[in-house]
Amino acid sequence: MFVQQNLEARSRWTQHHLALSLVQERCRQTGGVQFGQAVRFENAALNKYAHDAGCWPTVANPGADTPGRYFAAEAADVIVIHEGNSWPTEERLKGDDFGGYADYPPFTRGVLVHSQPELDRESLRMVSKHTRWVYVTEAVYRSGDSKDANPWSRLSKHLEAICAQLADK
Repeated sequence: MFVQQNLEARSRWTQHHLALSLVQERCRQTGGVQFGQAVRFENAALNKYAHDAGCWPTVANPGADTPGRYFAAEAADVIVIHEGNSWPTEERLKGDDFGGYADYPPFTRGVLVHSQPELDRESLRMVSKHTRWVYVTEAVYRSGDSKDANPWSRLSKHLEAICAQLADK
């Protein structure tokens, strides 16, 4: 399940209350939950609530560079550290910059890559050294284009190859 709403103009309590209601309503159907860009990740209240509702894993996708404070706060079981139409650099994945996430284990990090007609196996190998949650899709994302607005709405044609390569690791 994916929780994302336009919560910018609402109070922090209202934001959490609405998000928690969605978690409670839908989490039992899916097992895991992803918190989207509009949710604040500075504290672990939403993550704790999701766990109490039986959800695992919880995934936070800040939609921007990921500060180490999200990991320190245990905002989610997995935090997306890169999402985009190109593979991240190894330097970025290390999280060695000031305030980064280098001190947190790879199993707490995720990477999402869209718009990839072919699976770049070397990039997948490099990403899997620094993360344990990887999803790559051929689906295209184009901002403002309702036809290509969500590259995550279907299973990737690369899924079998991704799983096979990661299993050989």
